[in-house]
Amino acid sequence: FNSAIPPLMDNTTMRLLGDQGGRYGQYRVAGSFGFIIVSFSIGYLFAQTGLHALFYVYAIIMGFYALAASRLPIQPIRLAGSLWGGLRQMVRQPAWLLFAVSATMLWISNNGTMNFIGIVVRDMGGSDSLIGLVWMMSAVAEIPVMITGDWLLRRIGHTRLLTPVGAVRRRFW
Repeated sequence: FNSAIPPLMDNTTMRLLGDQGGRYGQYRVAGSFGFIIVSFSIGYLFAQTGLHALFYVYAIIMGFYALAASRLPIQPIRLAGSLWGGLRQMVRQPAWLLFAVSATMLWISNNGTMNFIGIVVRDMGGSDSLIGLVWMMSAVAEIPVMITGDWLLRRIGHTRLLTPVGAVRRRFW
């Protein structure tokens, strides 16, 4: 059920930004700072209390998500045609197919990393607090890109910005 939340949040942010979509990274960086705080705190909490406390913390965080979502403006969405017709039109475009395959490969690689990083850190002798620190550092690493994202996209374009990401991810995959 969690997999749908980040793309819905990103899409909502982009719709709320409207013609200011280039500023997405500047807004998204606040989420990175929140993730840093939570990752570090949760790693410490887990080390102190054990697994059971995380379920309560998770429920509280999801409650905050629900509260925040209830305060968003209602914006009706209108499809300009049929969903299946639009999908058929997209899959006929080679550029979209390349993007879809590349995004899927990155998604698989990223999820493999995120799902097993804690196990790897633990196998290397790391503590629960260190696992939280590793997750925290993943968010720290994205902050410069989020802050400069609009400039980077204008300067080098989305294709040249995404290509090295795929190459780096493939190298470690």
